[in-house]
Amino acid sequence: MKGMPTGSLESYARRIQDLRERNRKICEALDSELMRLSALRSEVRRREGGVSSEDSQLNGLTRRELEVLRCIAEGCSTKEAAMRLAISFKTAACHRHRLMQKVGVHGTGALVRFAIAHRVVAVPAG
Repeated sequence: MKGMPTGSLESYARRIQDLRERNRKICEALDSELMRLSALRSEVRRREGGVSSEDSQLNGLTRRELEVLRCIAEGCSTKEAAMRLAISFKTAACHRHRLMQKVGVHGTGALVRFAIAHRVVAVPAG
């Protein structure tokens, strides 16, 4: 950006960093609420007649694995999920691999079906 004052670039960079930090905090808050919702649903199911093995599979996932699962179910590639979550591709791929092992599925389609069935993501009406 020729001719742009250095102060303007620094100000712009600070605003971008600020937005990224706010986005990270919002994502953390959403993840926390998702975990609470998942725990509440499990409690309701337990009271209504027991927790299925599928529910225990969801409860066995880490917060980061749930984030990766949500990204994948929303159509992100592993690379896109890594960028969105500000982690390396290798870390995202590792989380994806462990997810598949924990829930006993093979492939992206099965992960997406698992996420929908466990209400990790909502299917848009239409």
